[in-house]
Amino acid sequence: MKAKGPRVVAVGVGKGVEGISGINLKAISGEEAFDPADPAPQTAGHYQTTGFAAAGEALRDMAVAQCEGTMSVIKQIVPADTEGEDVTGAEPAGASWQFDASATTAGVGGLPATETTVDDGTGGVVFRPVLPAGTTDADVTVAEAQQPGYELVTRGEKNVVCTNLDDGEPVEVTNTGPAVAPAFTVDVPRLAAVSRVVHNRPVRTEPTPTPTEPTPTPTEPTPTPTSSEPTPGPTHPTNPPGGHGDELAEAGSARTQSVGLVALLLAAVGPSFTAWKLRRRRGAAL
Repeated sequence: MKAKGPRVVAVGVGKGVEGISGINLKAISGEEAFDPADPAPQTAGHYQTTGFAAAGEALRDMAVAQCEGTMSVIKQIVPADTEGEDVTGAEPAGASWQFDASATTAGVGGLPATETTVDDGTGGVVFRPVLPAGTTDADVTVAEAQQPGYELVTRGEKNVVCTNLDDGEPVEVTNTGPAVAPAFTVDVPRLAAVSRVVHNRPVRTEPTPTPTEPTPTPTEPTPTPTSSEPTPGPTHPTNPPGGHGDELAEAGSARTQSVGLVALLLAAVGPSFTAWKLRRRRGAAL
């Protein structure tokens, strides 16, 4: 049967595992014995226990080792017009979101590991930590490679929402890592399927206003001042007292007086002169 490839595991209980019986177990299964101090149920060929309870525990560890739990990380993008911890309208992220997982519990296999989202509509990646036999849980830290232009959106001040999918109960989360590379640590139980949802939001930027010329304020034209009074004509400059103008005025007054006297004289002698001229003309005619 072994020649055809199946794995055969032998279990010996009590005194039956000593001496020749122990040699027979190795012959049936394999030379490697299960060591409780350093368990390796994936490769151990035979179990030697002191009681049936111990045998049952050994078989359980062997079965559990073949059925490890999973740890999924889901990336969702929140609309840019939301604020604070509001994730209304969040949708699965596209490709190129990277997550790095590592374990602080000794002996955990499958980690560290790096997974990157693909454009499959889920926005998720899956890690498969392998817990050593006898270990019921392990602390696993996941760090996100934050992309430019996005910011982390916390939920209840936690970097991630973590849920045990087996019972729907929340799983305690510890925030770690700087703001540029937010991370979180969770306790991963053996055989449990644990989901973690990480939210990001595009960083909003205020648009730069386009410079514009100020619009001029319309103004009414200034009216030309008008007056109902006629425009005065040119005036002679004011003559200072005792100046040349006074002399001209005095001369004009004297001339007027002389003309008046001549006119009076002519008026007095005019008739006599006319009569004299007439007599003279008559005498010449005779």
